Amino acid sequence: MPGVKHNFGPKPFKFFNHWTDHKDFLSWVEEAWATEIVGSPMYTLARKLKVVKAKLRDVDKDLYGCIFQKVNITRQKLEAVQSRLMQRQSDISLRKVEHECLHELTSILGAEEAYLKQKARNKWLQLEDPAEIKQEIITFYQQLFGQSNLVNEGGMMNRVSALISPKISDETKSFLQHEVTEDEIRCTLFSLGSEKAPGPDGFTAHFFKKSWSIVGKEVCLAVKSFFQSGSLLKEFNSTIITLVPKVPNPSKVAEFRPIACCNVLYKCITKILANRLNSCLSELISSNQTAFVKGRNISENILLAQELVKGYHKNKGKARCAIKVDLKKAYDSVEWSFILMSLLAVGCPPIFVNWVRECITTPRFSISLNGSLAGYFKGGKGLRQGDPLSPYLFVLAMEVLTQLFQAKVRESNQFKFHPQCAKQKITHLSFADDLMIFVAADLHSVQLVKDTLDEFKELSGLSVNHSKSEVFCAAVPIALQDQILSILQFRVVKLPVRYLGMPLIAGRLSYSDCIPLIEKITARINSWTARHLSFDRRLQLISHAESKGGSKVSWKQVCLPKQEGGLGLKRIEEWNKAAVLKHIWHLFTQAGSLWVAWVHDELLKGRSFWTVKVPQSCSWGWRKLLKLRLEARDLLSHEVGDGSTISLWHDRWHPNGVLYQTYGHRIVYDAASNLQAKVSSVIQNKEWCWCPARSEDMVEIQSKLSLIQIKESDKAVWSLTAAGNFNCAATWQHLRSKQIEVPWWKLIWFQGAIPKHCFIGWLAMKDRLTTKDRLLLWGINVDLVCQFCRQYMEDRNHLFFKCSFSSRIWKYIMGLCLASSAPDNWDLLLEWGIKNLKGRSFRVTLCKIAWWATVYHLWQQRNARLHAGEMKSEENIIKAIRRDVRAKMEAIKAPASILHQTLCNNWNILLCTF
Repeated sequence: MPGVKHNFGPKPFKFFNHWTDHKDFLSWVEEAWATEIVGSPMYTLARKLKVVKAKLRDVDKDLYGCIFQKVNITRQKLEAVQSRLMQRQSDISLRKVEHECLHELTSILGAEEAYLKQKARNKWLQLEDPAEIKQEIITFYQQLFGQSNLVNEGGMMNRVSALISPKISDETKSFLQHEVTEDEIRCTLFSLGSEKAPGPDGFTAHFFKKSWSIVGKEVCLAVKSFFQSGSLLKEFNSTIITLVPKVPNPSKVAEFRPIACCNVLYKCITKILANRLNSCLSELISSNQTAFVKGRNISENILLAQELVKGYHKNKGKARCAIKVDLKKAYDSVEWSFILMSLLAVGCPPIFVNWVRECITTPRFSISLNGSLAGYFKGGKGLRQGDPLSPYLFVLAMEVLTQLFQAKVRESNQFKFHPQCAKQKITHLSFADDLMIFVAADLHSVQLVKDTLDEFKELSGLSVNHSKSEVFCAAVPIALQDQILSILQFRVVKLPVRYLGMPLIAGRLSYSDCIPLIEKITARINSWTARHLSFDRRLQLISHAESKGGSKVSWKQVCLPKQEGGLGLKRIEEWNKAAVLKHIWHLFTQAGSLWVAWVHDELLKGRSFWTVKVPQSCSWGWRKLLKLRLEARDLLSHEVGDGSTISLWHDRWHPNGVLYQTYGHRIVYDAASNLQAKVSSVIQNKEWCWCPARSEDMVEIQSKLSLIQIKESDKAVWSLTAAGNFNCAATWQHLRSKQIEVPWWKLIWFQGAIPKHCFIGWLAMKDRLTTKDRLLLWGINVDLVCQFCRQYMEDRNHLFFKCSFSSRIWKYIMGLCLASSAPDNWDLLLEWGIKNLKGRSFRVTLCKIAWWATVYHLWQQRNARLHAGEMKSEENIIKAIRRDVRAKMEAIKAPASILHQTLCNNWNILLCTF
């Protein structure tokens, strides 16, 4: 029964953020919060929230009940007042009534929008019986979350403690368990998203932020009581499971992703724990895991994987394979005791582990079905997607897999690494639960992979999804490939595939490799278009897109900053170049990165990045980096410490620039050095120790050494920022095409501007509106006569100023703005605006809004006459302009003055004073 909305029962309380906009909101909360409650801090907070909940239910019923009906009533009331005002435009009291009605409608429309936004719900599997839906879903998630599958907990604990040695320093241990402060609690809670869906208690983070002056004390006491007692009240660890579709049209429960909606107090506690754990993850997690660890980047996994599969399309080289492993219901299946043992094994203090234990092992779940809650059952395993702590605990679980791989490789004398992986001992790359394994294609090595994954399942509960896991083979005979598949029970596929959102390819990146990404973007745009455009508008859009006519404004112009006459969009080529330069920066600064270490071992091999030749068969990623060396070299310099990481001849560390570039090869001979030498070769005990100068060039080099201050350690410096660190925005700004600042940009782009008016104004300013003279230039035969006066040829100047119809409208509008006269052409109006409309005063803002409202409505009327035969009188166009100006200006406050009052009287605006 598609489209049927089943009723699954009463709807739970939900706090609507728009309630905080009401002038009496804090007094409602304060009145309810004053209720005397006796009990523990957490119990007190829970009871007081229930009292507030009851109060807000009553208020909502009185003020916002039947919200859609109230919107209609208020709109009708406003229209009636405005109708009377059209007959009595000078009636000040009636204008005040209109302002009050407008304010009331704006307020209630905001409430309606917020209501609809927070009431958005999933489209459900449509079965005949709602009870059948409810029971099927509850049963599914009880089986998924509700029971541990761990058989040998003692064996698991022994194995994990044997695999992982303590890594946490005493200083870090102290940080993990230090006493929580009120400032830490407040900062953490205020960092939670205000628009995030609430938990079972119905309160959003927005409620706590807006009422912090009233509720903050009790919240802090409740959070502190958790860290003191280690106990969490059952109400606060209850969780709503919201099901988000993983596919466009889900047909079964497994095709939904369960997202946990936790109570704000719980999220505040676990985010405090998460922030503390996150600070030491880089100490705990191996470099092949790049998710949720500070300073690590998803792109480095993509680049490294791309390098390792290079040449997979050729049947040459050593037999090798890459294995893309899908872990079945990864977050939902991981065992709690495994997580807790992993924390203890790395050296986390027992009190910290107990805090985590209380958070992850005491949840109770209800399923959200069309806004109603179904079921209430205990969990037995799994991490909640939506809990701030879950991602960090999960990458810790995956670290056990890394250590397990390393242990099995050490124990085996037959395992063979994938080509180019032996030096760094790479067996796999991880990004959270995205797992890519690289191994030589022999039976012993593949069997080790299978044994490792099987043992990891026994330890953690994380099992392989065989139907979604894939093997890619290179230079593997068919018979051997069949044996490998029989061991793994995966399917064999060919590249390209998508890895971490990017196409993983064996050769050069081509257009066809990006087709799936393009199709996905196109589908998203088409979906948006279908939802928001009528059929005739869709046809018009398609016709416009497929027409042979040129663009109104070149993409290069569109991507200029607004100050330079553009729309402020970024050209993807320039932004991508800045992103690539960031990877070059990482080559010199991220010593702990696996990708960086691999590049130095396998691609540079002791050579300078600046001079290494571009290999004929290199990957597209490495080719791109090498292509941008000239840009990077001008921006990257080095401060000298011990000099061990700085190339003596090829890096920029000397005041005279890159020495090899400045003086040529002869200087290496004069210095009795070699091309691979580091700056450390000419430093001893923090002093320069060059050989005696044997040439004028050497004399010049050594004469400038006193200008160089030797520091504690080497440091790479990016010249575009004051701190010397790489910044993508600053680099893009340096790379992008630049134009001279246009004098008119502030006339269009200003605070309070109406966006659709500004866009038309921008096109008009650049003379890129499709006026008839421009259509003629494009070779389109049209009637060239002005649509308004039907006497002269239509061009920008005539349409907006020279035409008698437009001229009368401009004269009237300029009079309302108290301007002495109306310019009769575009250039004069532009000159007048640049000279007179400076600053952000009330009058200047009004004049600019009126200017572009006039241009917009004249252009709209021209198009209506041309395409639809609809004709408005001058009076109706002026009314439309006045309406837009009034609606915008009544929201802008200004000091009381004769000038402001006169302007407001002219425009029928109720002046809103400070």
